[in-house]
Amino acid sequence: MKKILVSTFLAVAVPSIWAQSTQASDLSNVTPLKPNVTVQKINGNASAGAGSNITATPVVVDSTGKVLGRLAEGAVFLTYQNNPLPLPLSLDYKVDAASGRNLHSGYFTFGNSPFFFTTTDCSGTPYQYSWNVYGTRYVALSTFDANGAWWAYVFDHAKSQVLTVHSLTAINSSTNKINCYAANDTESFMPAEQSFPLGTIGTPPFHVE
Repeated sequence: MKKILVSTFLAVAVPSIWAQSTQASDLSNVTPLKPNVTVQKINGNASAGAGSNITATPVVVDSTGKVLGRLAEGAVFLTYQNNPLPLPLSLDYKVDAASGRNLHSGYFTFGNSPFFFTTTDCSGTPYQYSWNVYGTRYVALSTFDANGAWWAYVFDHAKSQVLTVHSLTAINSSTNKINCYAANDTESFMPAEQSFPLGTIGTPPFHVE
């Protein structure tokens, strides 16, 4: 089975080789943990209240003008347990009324990532391949639930282990819903140890200052 890596500013499509389950996953079978995620402090940026017109490092700003954190390698950096926590972003697309085409809006939004499970019905602890794009111990990957609310899971590279996954959740591009798919792969995976609602972090769409 081909590995699915979440690329920078890239929406993940569902390959046709996965057999779709009749059960859609809405994250209700995953118990959310108490969030311990904070926005990293930004200095030297006008939007952060420093009163400076010089931005030493680009920062991500949401639709309300709130600064989420600094931008690096296509991710906004938050802070988790005193460690940097990259959260990859994605291009924001809107349907053009005239052409009916899905066009880039010029803004960014949360990325939608697949999650893997050792069960056959996408229940239990979510896992992700132990890739380390950002050189950090933790990485946050996001998705939305059945109600359209964005959630993120914090994965810990230090707890990676070799195991076999049997299902995964991913977006169905035809319905724009998250579904459960069959999977079969043995590889090094890192477990999710924390989940939190992204509504507490910021409101899409985002831009960079």
